[in-house]
Amino acid sequence: MNEKELIKKATDMDLPDYERVKTNIMLRKGKSTKLSSKNYVWVFPCTIILILSIIFPNFINQQKKTNQNGIENLENGPIDNAPIVSGNKNHIVFNALDDNTDDQSKLYFDPEKTYKRELTVDEVISYLGMDVRPSKLPHGFKEYTEVYPDTKFTIIYNNDGTVAFDQFIFSYKKDFTNEEYNPLDKQLQVLVSKQGFVKDYVILFEDEMDKSIINGHELIIGKRKIDYGPYTAVEDGPNIPTGYYDLFVAKFIMDKIHLEVIADNFTEEEFVEAITSILER
Repeated sequence: MNEKELIKKATDMDLPDYERVKTNIMLRKGKSTKLSSKNYVWVFPCTIILILSIIFPNFINQQKKTNQNGIENLENGPIDNAPIVSGNKNHIVFNALDDNTDDQSKLYFDPEKTYKRELTVDEVISYLGMDVRPSKLPHGFKEYTEVYPDTKFTIIYNNDGTVAFDQFIFSYKKDFTNEEYNPLDKQLQVLVSKQGFVKDYVILFEDEMDKSIINGHELIIGKRKIDYGPYTAVEDGPNIPTGYYDLFVAKFIMDKIHLEVIADNFTEEEFVEAITSILER
């Protein structure tokens, strides 16, 4: 039995066959030649009560399932026709990422055909139409604009007024004042765009990856180990790094807004909690 049949069999109401009940009543009537009309009057109401006693509890239980989930088709029908469930039906998959990362080359826009405008963080949120910033992060984390409130975000328009580029980045970590690179710094970035990403921080082969579901939203989550130096040279083999840190990536669309969340040195639980706090908005 496949998964769909198993779900349907487990959730279908076990109702009696009315024609079979009717036939059994008639057979019993034919066999009970000594049954008086008075007794028969009592048999029929009792049978109706018996049927209702079977139907009604199942009906109530079925309504409870529907009301608790807020989704009618989830448990009543085939899973293919059911909407994605929210709440406690989350499904998390961490896909292994390969070594393909963005080359970080700078995008070029013809200044004769485009113009740029600088936005404050509040103007970015207004432009997006929603606040996509995570509300749950490791203790002590701050947003970059909290430390540097004069930070501006750039949006590029074509001369006809249409948007050419609108990729914004919200950055989070404990200390932005120390500019020295430390591969073991715990940090998170939220990339967001209404137009869609021109380029990704990490290349994700979406068709080859398993999907996760959080709060009813489908997304791809990836994870890999990143090596860092200094490196010990090995004559006949790959150089040996000083160590490794965990890189996490999540990519999804929420209310037509494209998001890519990248984290360094997070735990799986911390990363999922940060994503969930975005999807709860």
